[in-house]
This record gives sequence, structure tokens and C-alpha cells, in this order.
Amino acid sequence: MIKTYNTRFGAAVLTIPEDMTQQVTAIASGGIDSTLLLYLLLENGVIPEVIFMKNANSKLEALYDCVEWLNKKFYVSLDVKLHERTTEGHYLRPEIQSIASSVQYLYTGVTALPEIDIGGLPPNRPKLNKTVNGNTIMPFVMLDKRAVVQLYKDLALEELFSKTYSCAVRTDEPCGACFQCYEKDWALKEVYDS
Repeated sequence: MIKTYNTRFGAAVLTIPEDMTQQVTAIASGGIDSTLLLYLLLENGVIPEVIFMKNANSKLEALYDCVEWLNKKFYVSLDVKLHERTTEGHYLRPEIQSIASSVQYLYTGVTALPEIDIGGLPPNRPKLNKTVNGNTIMPFVMLDKRAVVQLYKDLALEELFSKTYSCAVRTDEPCGACFQCYEKDWALKEVYDS
């Protein structure tokens, strides 16, 4: 089944498994993209296994806060499993491929980079042109962060949004000076100030 979420910045295309007994896994970091992905899966009756993959802008405490909110909202009990990385740096493609080889469906909230310079050093995100690659499903891969923020607004998820964390520095409060902070601020301004 295909579920489409239209925004003025493009459409997120979520592929839902037809057989709900198959293993569904979602990679989550506690950031705005993966947290929205978890929400959309749960909204469509999919209860994924959640894997926390620590990367440059992930914070386990934020993921736990988001999962707690989702558990209460959907009356579920999502379990978070920690994934030990085997590669260095921010680039996660080998890690994602490794996990995908061991599950039936793997969801990830990766987004496209903005097409304009918003400041900071952008991470190494591959430019992909399809939302499904084998058993890996990436509903936001052709959208930038504006579409994700627009979906939070359209779905009235500001409370959930406030629990997310997107910063490369991993301090108690976002630093406001890294690419992830710039990207989140840029998307918020584009959605709420336009």
C-alpha cells in the first residue's frame, strides 16, 4: 500500500507492507526526520522495531523522549535497540545496507540536502531519486527538511517536534552553529514565516 503526504514542498511517499506480520525496522536518531517517520508508520498501523544508530547529530535521550510520546499517543510499546556502528564518520550508507540485509523492511528518515547554501558544512547525504531501494524505504529522500517541518505543522505535531534533537554538537541545548541547526532553523522559517 502507498500513502502519500502532500506538502507545498513536495510529497512524502510512504510504502506500507501489505503483510503486517513481516519484520519492519526503523532507524531513528531522535531527530525531526526519523521521529516523523515513526509517527507516520504508527499512524498507518505499522509497529516497527526501532534501532538507534548513533551518528553526528543523534541523541539517545531525545529518541527516548520521542518514543515515550509516541507510545502514549498510539498505545504501543516501541522498544529501542542500540546499534553499534562498524564504520567511522557521519556517512551511514554501509551501516544502513548492513541492517537492511538482515530485515524484511527497513525504514529511514533521510532527507535531501537543501539546494541552496544555508551555512555550515553539510553532511555526506547521497542524492537518491527513488523512495524504495530494495527493502529500504525512504519516504523523505527526495524532499528537503522543509517538507518534514510542513508535515509536523499540517499534522499538528508541534508538541512532538519540540522533543526532537538535531544538532551535530550533542550538548544539552542545540548549538545553533552547525549545519543541522542551520537546516532546522531554515526549514522552520520557510514553513512558518512564508
